[in-house]
Amino acid sequence: MACEADVDVPVTFPVIDISLLSSEDELQKLSSILSSCGCFQAVGHGMSVGYLDKVCELAKQFFALPNEEKQKCSRALNEVEGYGSDLVVSENQIRDCCYRLFLRVFPEDQRRLNLWPENPSDFFEILHEYALKVKLMMNHLSKAMARSLKLEENSFLNQFGDRLVQVRLNFYPPSTRTEVFGVKPHSDRSGITVLLQEKSKAARS
Repeated sequence: MACEADVDVPVTFPVIDISLLSSEDELQKLSSILSSCGCFQAVGHGMSVGYLDKVCELAKQFFALPNEEKQKCSRALNEVEGYGSDLVVSENQIRDCCYRLFLRVFPEDQRRLNLWPENPSDFFEILHEYALKVKLMMNHLSKAMARSLKLEENSFLNQFGDRLVQVRLNFYPPSTRTEVFGVKPHSDRSGITVLLQEKSKAARS
């Protein structure tokens, strides 16, 4: 699911208004989208353009830090949580041209705060607030998905239990190697993925 601010979007891309999921029409639309393409752009979620820009700026500030500062959050050799690039599991694997900071945010008692950056100084506050807003939106969406299938609205939430929320910040450096992907073809292992994409330079001009 692509999470965007409440702005005009291309008509060719499925759009769901989170604020309208109490209506039968929007529920039917949600059911149709999830049984076909499986992804959509979310609007009406209550997060403003300015707020989402602030979250993107936080990621940009972290990746702009000197390497020795980012290395303070480095992942262990055989773990995914923390700062780094792809785990190398095979000599023949296709590797992403990507650096990422991967953190577990909820449940709070499972946070590994030694991997959370201290720079930027407001990193913890902003990421916690953003993840909380996304978690609330996912709870609302999960209930709507269940209702669209004529199930009891807590059906999915009860299966997930205390929902695990992980955040991954990505940075894609320029590359001239045609065999290297920014992100290689893959399937997400999460129940629901929320994608917040930085605006392109063209969109900002």
